[in-house]
Amino acid sequence: MRRYELEHSSQLASLDAIKATVPPDAPIETVTRKQSDYENHGKRFSLYGEVIDI
Repeated sequence: MRRYELEHSSQLASLDAIKATVPPDAPIETVTRKQSDYENHGKRFSLYGEVIDI
């Protein structure tokens, strides 16, 4: 995501913008196997996944 920001001088609008350039499992949580959630906050972003008890 930081690489995208440096190369395009802007934040990602969504993870869809980088799906073609990253490994297929990159935006996937390793434990839950669900896609991470991404939110653009202008100069900052949030990337988070589901919280589970193990």
